[in-house]
Amino acid sequence: MLEIYLGMSVMEKSHLAKDHSVEQQEDLNGIDNLGEACFGEQNHQYEVKANRHLGCVQNFVIRKMIKIKEEVQTKDLKVQAKIIEIKEKRKKGPSDGTEERQAAKRQRRLDAREAVLARPMPEGKMTTLSTYVP
Repeated sequence: MLEIYLGMSVMEKSHLAKDHSVEQQEDLNGIDNLGEACFGEQNHQYEVKANRHLGCVQNFVIRKMIKIKEEVQTKDLKVQAKIIEIKEKRKKGPSDGTEERQAAKRQRRLDAREAVLARPMPEGKMTTLSTYVP
């Protein structure tokens, strides 16, 4: 490696590419579509969420093991299907009488409007604050 030849003590990005992203490149047939929006941001959000969730675990090794187990579980197809099922159950759907209540409310509003329009028009000149003289 170039870093070792130059006597550098800190490994550069080539170390990351060589040791950590080869498997990802094989899965995706190269690095053509990769960018911050694809994996980077999603990984950052996952880490932040996991750190909030596991913030009370003081032991670093135990926290890492919990993260790994959760990641493996969420990638399982059965677990993903169960997550989708739970989300569908929790969705708030229309309640039984919602449409009837809304129709009744709309009808009351229209009836009140018709009652106001059915009254006779006032005759004469109305007194307002600007024309009122005591």
